[in-house]
Amino acid sequence: MTIPDSEVAAKSFLPSAKSVWKGITVLGELLPGGFLHPVTLELLGKARKLADPISARVSLLLIGNRLVENARTYFSFGADRVFIYDDPLLEKFDPENRASILRHFVENYPSTVMFFGNTSKADAVIKSFTGKEINVPDPVDIRSEADLSLIRTSFTNDPIRQTGFPYSCPLMASVREGIFSSMEPDNNRRGEIIICEIPAGSLSAV
Repeated sequence: MTIPDSEVAAKSFLPSAKSVWKGITVLGELLPGGFLHPVTLELLGKARKLADPISARVSLLLIGNRLVENARTYFSFGADRVFIYDDPLLEKFDPENRASILRHFVENYPSTVMFFGNTSKADAVIKSFTGKEINVPDPVDIRSEADLSLIRTSFTNDPIRQTGFPYSCPLMASVREGIFSSMEPDNNRRGEIIICEIPAGSLSAV
């Protein structure tokens, strides 16, 4: 059975250049004090498990203000790269501003798969970005670096719906908290911090 459009949105930006889309990105959500939201930690853990067998990189995308200070601590939770869009205009949450940043990221740093926590803030950003709400069954496997397999199980653990998106990138999935488990922090992990340039005029004062 095909999952309805109301539940899935896969946005294709470069269908003729799919080979450039690589890796898995998690849109991070931060709590006060610079701590990652629990669902972000869970998605990083799942992304790490999905990425390792296919030798893909896991990226964490952070949008906000004064984010650099804690960035290195996020490698321990599974990220290989931390992309940071940092600007005072991003201090206050505004879906349109963050959707503009997300659009710039997708166009300039292609990923095969993007995971989002199913939170009110992330949902508002994605709805502004895609024009649709994204709510999909639990993503459990990647058949190849190009295909995300989505399976919803019944109470008897029998798959009742499955679909794949072999032609659209990035594959975008919103996942609620508690579906996956975060990984045990590995303080020996190292990675790359990338400070992204924000295009002039792309942000509005809130």
